[in-house]
Amino acid sequence: ATPAAIIVGTGKSAEHGVFFKGGEVLENAEKIEVVVFDKTGTLTLGIPEVTEVWALPSIGEKSYEVLAIASGIEEGSNHPLAIAIKKEADNKKIKVKSCIGFASLTGYGVQGMISNETILLGNARLMEDNGVDISEVKERATQWANEGKTSVFLSRNSQLIGILAISDSLKPEAKRLTQKLREMGFRLAIITGDNIKTAEYIANKLGISDVYAEQLPGQKAETIQQLQAGGFKVAMIGDGVNDAPALAQADIGIALGTGTDIAKETSDITLISGDLKGIVNTFELSKKTMQTIRQNLFWAFFYNLMAVPIAAGMLFPLWGIVLKPVYAAAAMSLSSVSVIGNSLLLNRYRPN
Repeated sequence: ATPAAIIVGTGKSAEHGVFFKGGEVLENAEKIEVVVFDKTGTLTLGIPEVTEVWALPSIGEKSYEVLAIASGIEEGSNHPLAIAIKKEADNKKIKVKSCIGFASLTGYGVQGMISNETILLGNARLMEDNGVDISEVKERATQWANEGKTSVFLSRNSQLIGILAISDSLKPEAKRLTQKLREMGFRLAIITGDNIKTAEYIANKLGISDVYAEQLPGQKAETIQQLQAGGFKVAMIGDGVNDAPALAQADIGIALGTGTDIAKETSDITLISGDLKGIVNTFELSKKTMQTIRQNLFWAFFYNLMAVPIAAGMLFPLWGIVLKPVYAAAAMSLSSVSVIGNSLLLNRYRPN
């Protein structure tokens, strides 16, 4: 009753670009109550663009110089924000500054040396932890955040020299997906390393009520754990290296096929593409498969509860009815055929 439905269910899900790592995952997906999304690359296209470069007038810096240093320090990084900065410098034909001693600071930004000067590029927390005063640009950063843009701060020798605004558009299907998931009864949340204002901007556009912002990779996993401690079954959806701990902690981890290898390796379910529609397919197929399993079990038990007493001769004293071995064998075969046939009905599933 159970394996037949799981085999058909996993096969049908693969046909629609959803790969379950085992039947247990398919069963657990039906129990999910809270769906948590990473923001960048999951709800957004993951193709950010630099929209503004602003140099501090108080130190006489130029915007092209800020972009030259920022692109130089990001030369060794493949982070989406780094790619956006390097692309902007390339588009404006700005000569990149050479960097040595590059280091990636997970959840914060990057650092290195350019012209024997210490360069930091990253979020506000990176600046504050290194004693860099960002008060002069806080109002500007807040304004950008209210517009859904990410602010990246640049410092040289512990002095702020510029700030860049980076914007990333929502995926076209994101709004319809979140609406569908709410209709299915899921509680939705966003978890991101970005600042709270930018995260809330995205959440408001998608009708998501719960926002967990400015989260380091380890904190993302802790947030998932806190939700679980509240009695919720949690699914985490992400695509990046920073999402791996949360994907592993969640009851169900769902990775986008366009994401990093570590995210796909850590997850329980992989969507073959970056299309979010596969998430709805995941939960719908899980529920339909479990429904089929319950139907199979009901009919199998009901069938045997009816047939076994007859085969044992319960009706013989009253009406002389016995179940001959040849008919018993045929009846048992019919039981198996009915279970398999009911399981095969899953092949009729079509995504909405």
